[in-house]
Amino acid sequence: VLKNDYKTILGYSCQKATTTFRGREFNVYFAKDIPIADGPWKLNGLPVLILEVASDDSIASFFIQVKQIKFSKEKKEYVNKYEKLNNITYVEFKSLYIEKYEESLYKIVNAEGETRPMNKGFIEYYIE
Repeated sequence: VLKNDYKTILGYSCQKATTTFRGREFNVYFAKDIPIADGPWKLNGLPVLILEVASDDSIASFFIQVKQIKFSKEKKEYVNKYEKLNNITYVEFKSLYIEKYEESLYKIVNAEGETRPMNKGFIEYYIE
């Protein structure tokens, strides 16, 4: 939830937001001027850089604030590591998935090494 609360961190105007993660309340300050979607720990869902995080918890609390920001002037080239793989369409994927799922129904191995069918109580839904 975005708040109408601002503070300056390392010269950047930062806006406050609050969120709940695994039952714990967090207050974060983010810099709209830094369009890098990142932040400390697991708090990185905003499209900008989070510069401060504080938990609002009476049991276990913590406070993290950035102390320095360095931007590299070096240009990096990113290569798509999946580009040369044999890609398949969604229809091909779904067909292969269904085939492997059907095969798995009959390959359950118990402690004695015996195979038996899987219980048929599972329901699979496929997007068309």
